[in-house]
Amino acid sequence: MCIAIQGGLGMKQRIVAIFFFSAFLTFLFVRPNQLFAMSKYKVKPGDTMWKISLQNEVDFNALLRINKHIAHPELIYPGQTIFLPGQANIKQQLQTDYQKKMLLLINNERHKLNLSPLSFHPELSQIAEIKSKDMLIHKYVAHKSPTYGNPTDMLETFNVQVKSIQETVGAGPSTSQEMFETWLNSQENRRYILSKQATTIGVGCAKGGLHQYYWTLLIADNEKE
Repeated sequence: MCIAIQGGLGMKQRIVAIFFFSAFLTFLFVRPNQLFAMSKYKVKPGDTMWKISLQNEVDFNALLRINKHIAHPELIYPGQTIFLPGQANIKQQLQTDYQKKMLLLINNERHKLNLSPLSFHPELSQIAEIKSKDMLIHKYVAHKSPTYGNPTDMLETFNVQVKSIQETVGAGPSTSQEMFETWLNSQENRRYILSKQATTIGVGCAKGGLHQYYWTLLIADNEKE
């Protein structure tokens, strides 16, 4: 594990904290029809986790496992967000403008060095968004989540399998351009973004809290040996 912290006053006098993480997994390469898919469910009056699992035909234990943000599963209340596990392919679409912009910025930089472009990974992006929201809620900017553990733990929890994973998180910048430039100015992070082994990427951002914007970048190698 390699962690670096970078802080400074930007144009908006904002402190930007950036952490880097590189961890290599030994998971088997996952076949396309095994990809994890996830949807959201808003708790309604009278709902219980067991009732939700039955109504949505999902495994009860899997439901509990991916909803670790629910501190007391037996005491859920209307309005809470529950993640529903599933087994389905998700189309390779860019879900938001900020994700599209970040991928474009990264691939443009890779193109300058004749590196293969990274493809958008919907499942990794879902996890990156969850991690960003977790940092906002629990007021931290680090690799180890008090809810989900380290990045490898999170991927295992959400049943997403890749050969290797690298995580970068940051807080402060309000745009993809600003966050990308800040990451790229770090030697360690630049190495991750321009890795020859990287094949796919997940991008997540959450707005609010102390730093206003919390970012997570997951860069994975999905290729077989």
